[in-house]
Parts: sequence; structure tokens; C-alpha cells
Amino acid sequence: MIGTLWIANLGILTLDFAIMLILVSRYLKNYRGTQAKAMFGIAMFAAVFLLQAAISIYFYYGFSTRYGVSVALPLLLINLIGLAGFSSLYYNISQ
Repeated sequence: MIGTLWIANLGILTLDFAIMLILVSRYLKNYRGTQAKAMFGIAMFAAVFLLQAAISIYFYYGFSTRYGVSVALPLLLINLIGLAGFSSLYYNISQ
């Protein structure tokens, strides 16, 4: 059974994935409108974080069956910091 902290970790990673998906789509839309090479580079950079979030969800689910609170809690703190960073990036892009 998956513990509460692992569910929280998976939820945060899912939010990270959703935010990065929105950001990548906005960057690509901006690139199509401007054809600026820098915008394409930013979109690809964000796509790497999108891939990282997807892979993290997969591995965290596997970790949840083997490891307990001693692993889940530090990862939760790291994920919360990452979510704060991606959220602030989304907020600033949206204005």
C-alpha cells in the first residue's frame, strides 16, 4: 500500500508535469509566432524538465512499494521546492 507521503510526492510531481506541459506549449506557441531561436531553445529546455517529471512519477511509484517515510519525507521537501520554482515560473510567464 502506498503511504500518504508517497501519494503527496506523486501528486506534486503530477502538478509539476502539468505546469511544465503548459509552459512547453506556450513556449512553442511563442516560437511559432516569432521564429526566434532562443524561444525554441527555451521550449526544449522546458521539455527536459517535462521528461524529468514523467520519469520521476514512474520511479517514485516504484519507490513507494519499497521505501518508507525515511525516503519519502526528504523527497517531499525537495519536490515542494521544485513545485514552488515551477509555479513562480508559470506565474511570471502568465502575466
